[in-house]
Amino acid sequence: MFTRAVITILSWALILEMMVLAYYIWRGIRPLEFYLNLGLIVFTVPCLFFIVLKERKRREKDNGKGE
Repeated sequence: MFTRAVITILSWALILEMMVLAYYIWRGIRPLEFYLNLGLIVFTVPCLFFIVLKERKRREKDNGKGE
């Protein structure tokens, strides 16, 4: 249950970061927040990827035990 909550939070964070990135690219400005946003995206994507993989492995393990 905890993992699903973390996945939901990171997914929403990634969506919002992409919207902010699109705004800064569209406006053509590059303030400090633009670079902080890039850093957050670089942090969020691998975390989300590894947590999803962890959850898939856990579900496969649980499904194997149940049969």
